[in-house]
Amino acid sequence: MHGDAAFSLSSSIKGPHPLARSRADGSDGDAVGEYFNEEYSDPEAYPMLGQNASSADDLAKSYSESLSLHNAALPVNSLPTEILMVIFYHARRILLDIRFTHVCRRWREVICAMPEFWTSTLRVLPPRRLSPYAQHSEGSSDGCDPLLERCLTLSAPRIIHARLNQVRDIELRSYAPHIDRIAEMTVDYNNIRESTPVLMKLLRQGMPNLTTLHYFPTHRPWILLDTWPAITDAFFPNLRRLDTATSLLTKLSPSLMQSLQHLTLRGYLASHNTHDLAVELGRCPSLVSLTFQSAVPDSWLLTRDAEAHSGFIQLRHLRRLSIEDYAIRIRSILHRAALSPTVHLTLDIRVSEKSSFMSVFSDSTSLHSHILPSISRLYLGCVQAKGHVRILGFIQNGQEQLNVARWHDFAAVLAHIMEPFAGSGATALAIHLPHLPITLERASWDQDGSVPCPMHLRQLELLGGTPLKLKQRFTRWFLRSCGCDGRPTSDESTLCWVFNVERGREQHSREDLWGLEAVLAEHPGQKLGVLELYGTTLSGQIFTNVSRVPTNPARCAEVVEAHMARLSSLVSQVVIV
Repeated sequence: MHGDAAFSLSSSIKGPHPLARSRADGSDGDAVGEYFNEEYSDPEAYPMLGQNASSADDLAKSYSESLSLHNAALPVNSLPTEILMVIFYHARRILLDIRFTHVCRRWREVICAMPEFWTSTLRVLPPRRLSPYAQHSEGSSDGCDPLLERCLTLSAPRIIHARLNQVRDIELRSYAPHIDRIAEMTVDYNNIRESTPVLMKLLRQGMPNLTTLHYFPTHRPWILLDTWPAITDAFFPNLRRLDTATSLLTKLSPSLMQSLQHLTLRGYLASHNTHDLAVELGRCPSLVSLTFQSAVPDSWLLTRDAEAHSGFIQLRHLRRLSIEDYAIRIRSILHRAALSPTVHLTLDIRVSEKSSFMSVFSDSTSLHSHILPSISRLYLGCVQAKGHVRILGFIQNGQEQLNVARWHDFAAVLAHIMEPFAGSGATALAIHLPHLPITLERASWDQDGSVPCPMHLRQLELLGGTPLKLKQRFTRWFLRSCGCDGRPTSDESTLCWVFNVERGREQHSREDLWGLEAVLAEHPGQKLGVLELYGTTLSGQIFTNVSRVPTNPARCAEVVEAHMARLSSLVSQVVIV
């Protein structure tokens, strides 16, 4: 920015600038830099300088002031400081954003006066830049990390998130003056024997404002379990969220466990650990959310007499339960937990066999008895662009209640994915699947009745992003299920069809409507009650139900006009939403 300003100003001056001279190689050098780096031996070539050095100083100062005035007139410098702060606040995402301070004096002053900028920079510091000699390098004579210490100083007085990837004395000295400002701390390392003693020093100092602690050593956290002190509320009086290895749960004091509201347990208990995890969880009566990530103990696996021990985990305030494990371990938790119908349940099931998958939904668990009956809407598809296919369950008020995902063999699972929900109260099903596996493309699941349909399903929503052939197959599956075994008839059912009506894609829109006409014509005796058409000009976005899809009714009516007569003859009512 400064260089551009200098070029613009000097280029407006006719003839050579009094401080501009050519280098020996013929290239132009920086005027002020050339002056301060060498003496000028030919004063006659620069009549404005004369014989007095003070004249050169005055001219250099005048030239610098001229550059400052020129920079001040640039549009970017006409922005109010408050606007610049908002821009910088939303721009910082990576460590290289610190380079904004090198652009000009004003930007540097603004950014250095923004604690929020440096608080966010602390979150993106690389996992460990320090070399073994860093504590002896220039700028860190006190044994502190210069960059970390600078970010900590400029972030004051804001609360901070401390990240410790290699816990050494140098980090301890950097964080020590700011320990009262640490509200969240993440500790993740694999050099347990070297880092644990240093971490103990930090913990013993106490963190009065720490609310969130993520602590999970990479390898075998129980190795030095005996060296851990009892973690009490004297260390962390405000700790409410804990993410830790399951083995370290026994180190929490009863008073601290009573105040925990969010708990994440990672890793199975060591084989020699005989502590009862259920007893430890019983000491956390205030838990609002509980997460198991490969943490269900072997002692919980169901046995023949397991039915007599169901429901012994009582967490009255629990509102969210997340489990990532094998199906047999997930079922053991659901079998033993007394869950409220309002608990949001997230299951990441590692399974490929139908029997194992279905065991999670067996009638002996609270999932079957409390949560499934309350579900009124289902969603099958992705929730992220590159995420796993999930099935979501929503209750009557639209709140998400169930989230099931991660099957190793998606082809095998889709064949019976609706089976657990066949007896649920779900009346609507939304589909967003970008593709199907080859095995499902060749199977006839949409015609042979192998995929059960929910008993009360009366609305099928085929969302954007789902290919035409796949939408046709689900429509065929839906129409064949209407009226079977007491299900709603076709004239009581609604099909919601989402398609793109963006200008320039008319051919694609017509092909979509032709495909819809073709699949409806296959079932002349199954005339749908309502066909809802959702014309949208957006693509690439994921919605879990049609009510959230932004539509363009005028454009949709323009595209559908040529097909309206045919569609009206195939269904009872056509609605453009």
